[in-house]
Amino acid sequence: MLQPLVLVVDDSEELRLLFSSVLTQSGYAVLQAHDGREAIVQATDHRPDLILMDLDMPGVSGWEAVRHLKSDAHTAHIPVVAVTANPGSGLSARLRAARFSAYVAKPVRLPHLVEAVRTIYEASRAGASWVNLSVPAA
Repeated sequence: MLQPLVLVVDDSEELRLLFSSVLTQSGYAVLQAHDGREAIVQATDHRPDLILMDLDMPGVSGWEAVRHLKSDAHTAHIPVVAVTANPGSGLSARLRAARFSAYVAKPVRLPHLVEAVRTIYEASRAGASWVNLSVPAA
């Protein structure tokens, strides 16, 4: 069976490497992108099974990148999980309206991140467009 491919998008190299390492150790294939523009290119070229997307990045934000990805028939089906340090009130509704599939709050405990990726991947394969996660911040 092929490993699910996860695209990790964050302007923090440290977080990209950390998330990538734990996901690889958990059986996922991983690509990385440092901003929304690179995420669009990687998603278009490689069609990952799931994208972990930081919202606040310089240049093309996660919000802008998901808007582009969801408007493209080749990438619209890919579940995109927002990763944010600012989960304020009303965020869930805004993310659903933007067609994200779920969100996790930073800092996130690594075992919970892996569990969230597994849950969202399986739910999206079953047809879910939004997954309510109970992922405690670290």
